[in-house]
Amino acid sequence: DLERRGVAPKRIVAESQRSGVMSRFTSYLVLENAAAFQTHGIERRKHAQRTTAPQIRMSAVTVMGSLDKEIIRRVIRDRRPQVRTCYEAALRRNAHASGTVSVAFRVENGRVTSARVERDAINDAEMQDCLLDVIRTLAFPTVPHGGLVTIHYPFTFQPSKPVDGEASPASDVEAALAVGNLELARTLLSQQLDPLAEMRSRAAADLRMKAFSSASVRAAFPQAFAAAAMLRLSHPHAPPGLHAALLEHLLKPGSLAELAKLPPPPPRDLRYVLSRAANVLAVEELRSLGQLWLAGLTPPQVVDALVGSPRLETLFVSQLAQALADTAAPDDALIAALSEAARRSGQPQAATAVVIRRCAVDEADVQCIRWLRGLDGEAAAQLLAWHLRHRVRTLEHARRTQPGDSAVLTELSGYYADSGQQDRAASTRSEVAEFDPIAAGP
Repeated sequence: DLERRGVAPKRIVAESQRSGVMSRFTSYLVLENAAAFQTHGIERRKHAQRTTAPQIRMSAVTVMGSLDKEIIRRVIRDRRPQVRTCYEAALRRNAHASGTVSVAFRVENGRVTSARVERDAINDAEMQDCLLDVIRTLAFPTVPHGGLVTIHYPFTFQPSKPVDGEASPASDVEAALAVGNLELARTLLSQQLDPLAEMRSRAAADLRMKAFSSASVRAAFPQAFAAAAMLRLSHPHAPPGLHAALLEHLLKPGSLAELAKLPPPPPRDLRYVLSRAANVLAVEELRSLGQLWLAGLTPPQVVDALVGSPRLETLFVSQLAQALADTAAPDDALIAALSEAARRSGQPQAATAVVIRRCAVDEADVQCIRWLRGLDGEAAAQLLAWHLRHRVRTLEHARRTQPGDSAVLTELSGYYADSGQQDRAASTRSEVAEFDPIAAGP
């Protein structure tokens, strides 16, 4: 009553001691956990929790070119504080931001000439821009002969964690039970079940898959098999062929939504999986699914997944062109595959950048003439004219030094005809007839 009336604390203490009655000024109530606070209806003021610093792990780097990986790691480590600043800003926007962000960039003469984000598990556009700004400031040793280097660098980010010694969430459930607050215990337990469900071990997933080792069991219980396979695929190092087996149950017209929930297949399986899907899905469904799965791969992995399947090369010609553009020196067989895929898809310009870079050389190339003839645009036309001019000079020299060589004469007459020099073409064909009547034809 004295406390309610606002009587001075000194008088309340004296009355409490005289009467042997507790008061707020003479007694302590020890509340050991969240359950006790809630049971007594007292607001709990949380002390600052000790945590680790946000973690940035730099994973395996992929390099196409002659720049040493250790040099690349050292240069990027020097920019670690700036990378951390980008991540800490993302954490202020989303306290749970975590995952791998993979960046691809080109280095020419020691400087970064282009950079882009290949894969972003955090999905924060501002962090992407910040990270790319850091990458563009990097400076590397100059590669001998000024070579072009393409680098794929993944950063894995993890937010702060409580340090060891913090109270276990389970202790709150136990404490709620100890004070008889069953409803609170049930609430606290339900809050913990979701994260625990996400932590199912790989061993448990493997054990479930053993039940479906038989094809007849998978066929009899397709939904149960799909659930077990999805669980196993959520863990790393999935067994070879598991994606393919799961596709047999999920793959049907209109199944894009279900397939999009799958983790991307391992690169070694992707060509088979996409080829199998191409037999069932509509073209636009297949294109959407392939773009989703190809997005997280490095350029060599994209090339391996597509090249060798004309159908996939044609359908994903843009992805193939980008992968070869990010490859320092793709071989001619890959460029030929891209050129043919671009022609088949009705998008010949998809190969322009790769072909022009390959054919900007000091020596005329018959292969380049073939590729450039399929391209439009002033740059391609000028390069084609240069190659034709120099190739004709080479053949004319061979005609003088190797008279009667039917292969030289036949190729030369063709170039004359293409350039409108019909008289010279006819004269050259007559030489073929003179020296090799069989090659000249009827």
